[in-house]
Amino acid sequence: MPVSLSSGLYKTSTQTPNGKLFVGVRPDSSPDVAGGFPVIVGPESSSAIIELRLLDGLKYEFLLYHHGGQSLGYKMNQFDKGCEVIASPGREVGEWMITQGRNPEKYRIHTIQSNLFWTVKGDSSAGPKLIVSPPEPEGGEINDWDIELQWND
Repeated sequence: MPVSLSSGLYKTSTQTPNGKLFVGVRPDSSPDVAGGFPVIVGPESSSAIIELRLLDGLKYEFLLYHHGGQSLGYKMNQFDKGCEVIASPGREVGEWMITQGRNPEKYRIHTIQSNLFWTVKGDSSAGPKLIVSPPEPEGGEINDWDIELQWND
C-alpha cells in the first residue's frame, strides 16, 4: 500500500546480516559516460543525504542533496544482468513509489512502471550495489528501508 511522506531531507538505510547499511556513493566515484554515479550501500560514514520530493499523487523523486542534486534513477547493467540504481544529472527524473514494508516504520521503494524494488546486491570491498529487482520470489529478497527524516521545510 502506498504511503505518503513529506518532502524533505532524509537518510535511507536497510538492515542486513552484515549490519545496518546506508544509501550513498563512493567518495572516489567518477561519473560514467552519461554523467551518472553508481549508488551503493555502506556504513553510515558513506551515507548520503537524500532530498525526497513529492511529485504528484504518491510519486517521489530522490535527489542526492550534497552531490549537485543528482536524481536517482536506474539503468540496465549488461555485465551484472540487472538494473543498478544510479545518480544522474537532472535531465531525467526518476519516479519512485514508497509502500509499506513488512514492519511498521519500514518501507519498500520501487519504480512506478515496472514494479522493480530497491534491493542490496553483492558484498564488494567498494560497497554493495543498490539495484532494482522484481518482487519475490522472482528477484530474491526485497529489502525493507528506514527513511529517517533529517530536515523538512
